[in-house]
Amino acid sequence: AACHPGAACHPAVAAASQNVLRGRALAPRILEVLLPARRAELDQPTEYDETFAQTASLDGMEQRLLIVDDVEMIAASIGFVLSELELPMDIANNGQEALKMLRERPYSLVISDIAMPHMDGLTLTERLRRDPFLSDIPLILLTSLDHPREREAGLRAGANDYIIKGSIGGGELVHRVRELLKIAPFVPSDAPPR
Repeated sequence: AACHPGAACHPAVAAASQNVLRGRALAPRILEVLLPARRAELDQPTEYDETFAQTASLDGMEQRLLIVDDVEMIAASIGFVLSELELPMDIANNGQEALKMLRERPYSLVISDIAMPHMDGLTLTERLRRDPFLSDIPLILLTSLDHPREREAGLRAGANDYIIKGSIGGGELVHRVRELLKIAPFVPSDAPPR
C-alpha cells in the first residue's frame, strides 16, 4: 500500500511509492528490503512453519508462490503480507506472463488479481484448469470489489478461493494461503526455470 500524507511508513515503501508515481515500479527492491525486516520481527515459528520446515527439508523440496498483479506495489504488498510464511515468491505482471512462468518453473500456489491487461485472472484460471500439467495448482483470485457475479465466475472458472484485496492485510490472506498450502504440491527447491 502506498504512503498517505501524514501517515508513517517504511522508508522503502515511501521511496517505492514515489518511483511508482514516476512510472518506475520497484517491487523487487521493496521485497528485498522489507522481507528480511519482516522475518526479523517474527519471534516464534507458527505451527505451519514448524511443519513446513520439517517437511520441506526432505529431499530438497519446497513450496513456491506466484503472485500475479499488474500493479507492482500491490504485488509487493501481497509478498510482504505473506513473508511470514518464509516461502520463495515470484511476481508476474499479468496472466499471460504468469502462464509462461508456470510452464517454465514449478509453483505450489498462484495468487492472482482478476482485472489485468493481456490476460485477466479468470482466463488464467481457466487455462490452468485445462492444462494437465498445471491443473492441480491451487489458485486464489483477488479483486478490488466484492461482486457476487464475479465471485461466482471465478469459482466456476476453477479458483480455489476468492479474496477482496482490502482484506489481505488483516490476516485473512495468510490464513487462506496456509489452508491451501496443505493441499498444494511441493516442488524441487533447486528447480531452475525450465
